[in-house]
Amino acid sequence: MTFGALSTLIGQLSDSRLRIVASTAIGTVLFGLFGYTVDSVMTDFKVPSDVHAGLVGAVVGLGAGFGFWIVLIGLRERRTQLADEIHRLAELNHTVRNSLEIIILAHHGAEDGHKALVMENTLRIDHKLKELFPVVGPPSGRGRVCRP
Repeated sequence: MTFGALSTLIGQLSDSRLRIVASTAIGTVLFGLFGYTVDSVMTDFKVPSDVHAGLVGAVVGLGAGFGFWIVLIGLRERRTQLADEIHRLAELNHTVRNSLEIIILAHHGAEDGHKALVMENTLRIDHKLKELFPVVGPPSGRGRVCRP
């Protein structure tokens, strides 16, 4: 599984409360089973009791840390995907607005009926763009501002 696929999975799992609760429950059970397995292996190898608890804690802690690291990488990838998508939408918004400006300027000397029709539809598109993209700023670290 790639980190891109992991970020998609994280997005899907965080879409609803039920999925979050179910994922948390499954993760808890899996780490509990991992701890039990490590404890059983240590018992089978007859590890001395003074080392046993510390070793089990260390191994389970490493497993939990690795799992947490993977989830954080997935979250970072998810944020990057979302930031890229927002940036693409901002570029689309900019392109459409520039096209609308050209359409309005091209019909500057047209007949009143035709001009009114173009203006009405252009204003409808502009209103919808303002509704969809009220303000789009840069994701952290991008450095450039995109405004509708």
